[in-house]
Amino acid sequence: MDAAQLVRSLSPWSTGRRYLNFAEAPVDVGDNYGEREWLTLTRVKSAYDPGNVFAANHPVPPAQP
Repeated sequence: MDAAQLVRSLSPWSTGRRYLNFAEAPVDVGDNYGEREWLTLTRVKSAYDPGNVFAANHPVPPAQP
């Protein structure tokens, strides 16, 4: 069984979230958070890191005005 087949066979139990540490291709980071949590995270990012000093492989964008 290859990895893709394993993921397909486990899909009925998937939450739709991804483990970002092993994501090799760009993914929508917001998919891993609920709407409220994502809004809070983007607001914190805007307030405390407006210059995007703390950058990561999976960036959190600033909050939308």
